[in-house]
Amino acid sequence: MKLNYNYMVLALLLVLCLTGCSKDEASSVNTPDESQSATITFQALLDNLANRSMNKAHFDQVPTCSDGVPEIAVIGIEYGSESKTVVVDILEDEEGYFTAYSEDLKVPVPSDGTTTVTVTSFMVYDGATDGDETDMYYSSDYGNLIWIAPISTDDENEDQFAGYVDNPLPYSFELSPGTKPYIPIDVLCFDRRMVNEYGYVFFDIDQKEIFNFCLFGNYCTPSGRHYVANYSIDVWLGDDNTGIQIYDGLISEAVDSNNDGIYEESPLCIGLPDDPDTANEEYYFEITLRDSPEYDAGDDEGRVVLAGVLTEEEAKNLFVGDSMLEYYHFQVGNCGESDTPPIFNDPEDETMRYKSCLGALNGSEAVIFAYAKLEGNYLTTEVWAPYVPSGEHMQHLHGSADDTFISSCPDESDDANNDGYIDINEGLSDYGLPQLFLTTSGATNASGGTWPSGSSYMYSRTVTLGSADTPSKAAMTPLDRKTVVVHGMMVDGTFDPSMPIACGQLELNN
Repeated sequence: MKLNYNYMVLALLLVLCLTGCSKDEASSVNTPDESQSATITFQALLDNLANRSMNKAHFDQVPTCSDGVPEIAVIGIEYGSESKTVVVDILEDEEGYFTAYSEDLKVPVPSDGTTTVTVTSFMVYDGATDGDETDMYYSSDYGNLIWIAPISTDDENEDQFAGYVDNPLPYSFELSPGTKPYIPIDVLCFDRRMVNEYGYVFFDIDQKEIFNFCLFGNYCTPSGRHYVANYSIDVWLGDDNTGIQIYDGLISEAVDSNNDGIYEESPLCIGLPDDPDTANEEYYFEITLRDSPEYDAGDDEGRVVLAGVLTEEEAKNLFVGDSMLEYYHFQVGNCGESDTPPIFNDPEDETMRYKSCLGALNGSEAVIFAYAKLEGNYLTTEVWAPYVPSGEHMQHLHGSADDTFISSCPDESDDANNDGYIDINEGLSDYGLPQLFLTTSGATNASGGTWPSGSSYMYSRTVTLGSADTPSKAAMTPLDRKTVVVHGMMVDGTFDPSMPIACGQLELNN
């Protein structure tokens, strides 16, 4: 199931700060009607940003992120009874980008007081003159819109990016004569600058990439009838719901658009921030089921039916090329199917669940995720391989019946013959012998079976531990001491079915 999509968009996270430091006051006394002025300058450490429409549930209109160089800033400010939009050029020095001096950014300040200045909007354009006049994000005066500050509104579904910053626009501050105040607007990340002119205010903008994650759900009645699910999501940065919340009760509802009793719903797509300084970030999700005109969810109405950690790698590997986006399809109720891929779990389900993001071996560049759940003696293993070298792929759960042995993955030091490859035998001391053969059909031991094949695949199979061709439950537990190893790649022009291409240790995912 794929969702058409323009481009993998980079988007914004604005981390703004007002900078300065105090200066000794003059000893003379000024009368109340005397006034001075202070000039505002905006300095920025800038990268590609995108429009806040990314916050909306569906990406009907998303501006193209470009490599355009910032040329023009369009800034909305208010002070006293004044409300104006100021257009200024953007300059660059060794410390980064900043707005050029403009008389329009000169703000009158009483000599014996302060002026409250409110920044209401902050947009940056690339100055291009050859844009598409029909593009709502292009201005013939300024060029293409490439950055925009998040604005907080009363509609929580319309300003989700405002949750990424502690101080979204509009933001107000006091500007004093003869001072250079040092006031942080946001604490996510900021560069502090000292200024040498009266009342200068600097906005430091730190870039984060935004990538898309899309969801679609079904609710199934006890009889197995499928309906499009109504639900809401909450998302936090980190591995639980105590981190920074970036989505709060974002709702997805099916609609009867043709008034014919047929309810339809598009995938719910959200933007997730990617800190370039953090590897494989984690995002904690809670999905709450809601009633629909088509069904009564009973005791599940208003319940968190799925929760868990989505990793950056899982989310990004739902992209299929530049123009296609796979979505996470979840099932709630008696649907008779598993989620694809099975990322989240029902928090009320006590089934032991495990997952692993496998690391590529031997330069294979393979991208593979493994999931396992243990219910009594029934072990279900699922392997989602968005990218693997084309061919047939043996895959096993490795370890030992001795539960003191902790299976792990090899590294370059295991290449005993220094041929540039860690073959299956060289890795045995790390991951142990194969205990369960993850075949698509047939035997699950060395006697043979059918393997998945291709350049990508989704595998799922449930086996009964302790049956004729499978190891016992005692030999296979605890599962977090096992690794999943996938094999099969070209080596020196010949396909080697046994060469490991990826390995990952299972981790408890309840």
